[in-house]
Amino acid sequence: NFLFTYTRCMIEENQLPVEFITEDLYHSGLADDILSIKTYYEQQWIARGLNIKYAKFLLPKEGALKEPEVEIESDAYRSYNRSKRSGLF
Repeated sequence: NFLFTYTRCMIEENQLPVEFITEDLYHSGLADDILSIKTYYEQQWIARGLNIKYAKFLLPKEGALKEPEVEIESDAYRSYNRSKRSGLF
């Protein structure tokens, strides 16, 4: 959720063109032959009741991106058998 929220804020801050974005890929109707392939980690998240988020957008060919000035809450969940590795959050 943290990374998706940060990405969405970057898209908005920089007015990046979005091809599509969803907070629930497999129930959005967007999953084509490629996007419907569930990765190992996606299967883990789905088994835990978490939605798979997806964003497809374009980056500018040149110029720096602006960082959004937002505070985003850290995620409480981790990959199986993984603990928090840093004191940043």
